[in-house]
Amino acid sequence: MKSFSVLKTLQVLSYIQQKSGRIDMLSLLKYCFFADRKMLRTFGIPILDDKYFALKFGPVCSQTKNILQQDFDYLYVDKTDEELIKANVTITGAHDMKIAALNTSSLSKAEKQALDFVIDTFGSFSPFELVEITHDYPEWKRWENRLSATNQSEMMDYADFFKNPVETPALDKYFSSKDPFEETSENLEIAKSMYFQNYAVQF
Repeated sequence: MKSFSVLKTLQVLSYIQQKSGRIDMLSLLKYCFFADRKMLRTFGIPILDDKYFALKFGPVCSQTKNILQQDFDYLYVDKTDEELIKANVTITGAHDMKIAALNTSSLSKAEKQALDFVIDTFGSFSPFELVEITHDYPEWKRWENRLSATNQSEMMDYADFFKNPVETPALDKYFSSKDPFEETSENLEIAKSMYFQNYAVQF
């Protein structure tokens, strides 16, 4: 089973920023969510191995967010990782940051393909359009009513990433009702089986 890696997360963020030009935290976090959704539904394993929470503005990978904000009160890392973050993440504005250009050769071919898919598919959307799109997916949608009532956060379940969207106003609007993450039922079942056999993190 994988574990969360600060170095790998920084490499993923660097790859996204270098290829997409996105500097705002909202976009970077949504790209990470989309990339994990793609990897899970195709290969049965996420890229980041982060914990996801559903918030008002969509899914958030919590440790990755803490890295971007350099929020060490909630980011439980050793001194080496803390220095790694400080050396490679520069906060340039209220919600903007610069990630150093890192060597991403440790990312697998499949992981880079998933990241490229996300960058190509969502590159034309504004940050809040990305939020709108994430709200169509079941892993966030299951918490929608509770979030609107409490404005709190709820932990998301990777198992929900394998579910297909049902109510899709954003996908109808931006993708003519076609889900970019659509997989054949056979491929999806294989990926889901791989997840539960070999990964299946229990939080």
